[in-house]
Amino acid sequence: MQLEAGARVSMWHRAIDVLLDEGYVPQVLNEAACFISAKQRDDVDVGALAGTAALVTISPEGRLRLEVGGAGVYNSASELKRDIAALEDKLIQEIAGRAQQ
Repeated sequence: MQLEAGARVSMWHRAIDVLLDEGYVPQVLNEAACFISAKQRDDVDVGALAGTAALVTISPEGRLRLEVGGAGVYNSASELKRDIAALEDKLIQEIAGRAQQ
């Protein structure tokens, strides 16, 4: 996702709100670099993807990047990858949606 240059820091703040709402606790916050590292809360029951971590970066050019990683209880690696991709898409849409409000 590409942002306007002036929206970088405000988008970073919105990303923090989205992560908190989705059960992620920021562990590293760097506003100057527009970087967030967050871990899913242990007390949230979210199914097979419990215990994941999310990394959010917004480049100086305004490019939003979000990665979710971790482990889960799955029968195959393809199922895990599918659910991680779905979660990444959901988080990106939430962040982008709040930016337009």
